[in-house]
Amino acid sequence: MLARQQLTPIDGPVLVACRARFRAGRGLDSDGCAPTLKAAIDGMTDAGIWADDDSTHVGQICYLPSRKDDDLVKGWHALDIIISTQLVPF
Repeated sequence: MLARQQLTPIDGPVLVACRARFRAGRGLDSDGCAPTLKAAIDGMTDAGIWADDDSTHVGQICYLPSRKDDDLVKGWHALDIIISTQLVPF
C-alpha cells in the first residue's frame, strides 16, 4: 500500500540498495536483511512498481553497511530502501 501511494511505476532495470538500522545490542550483518528485502521487493512487484522482480527489472541489489539508530523503539529494526535507475557499471 505504501509503495502504491509513494512510488510511480518504474520501467527497469533498477538498483535496489538496502541498509538495516538497529537500536541496540550487537550489530547486524549487511546482508542480514536479505529475506526481508526480498519480501519488500515482492510487495513492490505486487503493487505494480515494476512488472516483475527478475533481473530485467531489478537489475542489481546492494546491501549497505548496517548502522545503529537510537531513535528506534527498543527491539525494533528498520530498513532503508533506495531505488535508483543508476546501475553500477560492471
